[in-house]
Formats: sequence, structure tokens, C-alpha cells
Amino acid sequence: MTQAIENQEIKAVKAAMQPIQEKIANLLADRKLLSKKNIDKPKKKEIDHKIQVIKDLEIKPLAEKLAKIRFSCPKRQEFIKFIDDLSKNNGGWSYISIDPYHNDYGEIARHTVAVNFDYGKEKEKDRQKLAANNNEKFVIKMTEKYPNFTEENFSKAMKSLINPVERKSVNVFKPLAKGIKYHIYTGQLYISGLYRQKTVMVEGEYPKTNSRPETVCKRLIEKELSLLPSKYKIYIFDFINSFRFDGETLKIEPIR
Repeated sequence: MTQAIENQEIKAVKAAMQPIQEKIANLLADRKLLSKKNIDKPKKKEIDHKIQVIKDLEIKPLAEKLAKIRFSCPKRQEFIKFIDDLSKNNGGWSYISIDPYHNDYGEIARHTVAVNFDYGKEKEKDRQKLAANNNEKFVIKMTEKYPNFTEENFSKAMKSLINPVERKSVNVFKPLAKGIKYHIYTGQLYISGLYRQKTVMVEGEYPKTNSRPETVCKRLIEKELSLLPSKYKIYIFDFINSFRFDGETLKIEPIR
């Protein structure tokens, strides 16, 4: 089976999943509406049960089919052997270039990320930047955009940055090499690293968001202080069409 056929199979399965995912999204919207109206818990539990049944009986078989196609791709095995040999013989790479990468909003771009970094040390740098932060500058910027923005809003934004909520997560990834891992259930490949460069070939269409002032303030601080959340990027795709090593950079052409 060629990769082109495999890619068509992936598209067909994803197309079959779309109406099911829309059905789940509608149920979640209903549940959210019940929460706003403080409707009794049994109705919420009923919706939760319906969603779980749909996931078990309709989504799970299709997801397993997707994973089987991804794991059986010959190019995938070739890529894994390539990066394994490269890591052993050349000491690996400092950067990964993903070209082109198609995101969920129609954008097509070339991305480059750095993979030689210590996540813990980067977090410590963030704490130092926040401690030395000029709070007044951000309060002024926010009040220009949101006249009702208050010190309390700013305090909430800072609190979420200094003491972020750490979500408990089950380890479902298997590392392959620096900046590269795969999901053990879906088979999707994940590339992660610190943002270095982005060249947009096709602009995406992004929906307008109505974020709370605290959230807008948080993102503003992250961007202006170059904190980890603003530069740590993750890219997900099904297959790799081609790959090569150029100097310090591992260059990948993915199929998503």
C-alpha cells in the first residue's frame, strides 16, 4: 500500500468521524446550557452517558482504524530508523523545520523550532521575568483597551501565570528522539520545541474570540516577556512525506 492510498484512507475515516464529533459537540453545548440554568444533575449525567456511549461505540472503532493505518505506514518506519541512526552517529540536531504545516484554520506555513533546551530551566527563567516585571506598564495597556480593567483583573492574570494550574495527565506518548514523540493510541507524530521562525505561505481564517480581560492580559504578558507558553509549540500530523538532515536542522515535510 502506498502512502498516497494510506493518506486517502485517513481522510475517509476522518470524514466518517466528523458528523459523530458534531453530534458530541451538540450534546456538550446542551450540557453547558443546563449548567448555566442550574438544571438538576440527573439530566447532565444522562447527557454524559450518551456522549460516552457514542465515544465507545462509534468513535473508538474509527480511532483504532486510524491508528492502524498510521502505525503500518512504511515511510514511518523509515523515518524512525533515520532519526535513530542520526541521533547515534551525528549527535542529533538542534532545530526541526516543518515545511509545510497545515493548521486547523487553513494556514499553511514553514515553522522552525529549537529542541536543545531544558523545560525546567525555561520555567525558572519565566519566574524570574515575572518577579522583575513592570506591572504598571501592562495595567496601562489593558486599561487603554478595556476601560473597566482593574487591578483585581491584573492580579488574577498574574496569579494564573505565577501559579498555573497543573493538569494531571496520563503519559500516552513514546519519545523517539529530541523533540519527537508519538501517541501510543492514535499513532500520530508530535513535534515540539521553542519557536524560532515562521514563514506563512497561505493565511488562515481565525474565528473572533471573546476572551475575558484577565485572559487577554495573561497572553499579553506571555508575549511581551517571551514566556514559555508563548514560544513552546506542538505540531501534530499523520505521516511524513519526506525528511532530510541539513547542518543542524532536521527538515520534515509532513502530511496532515
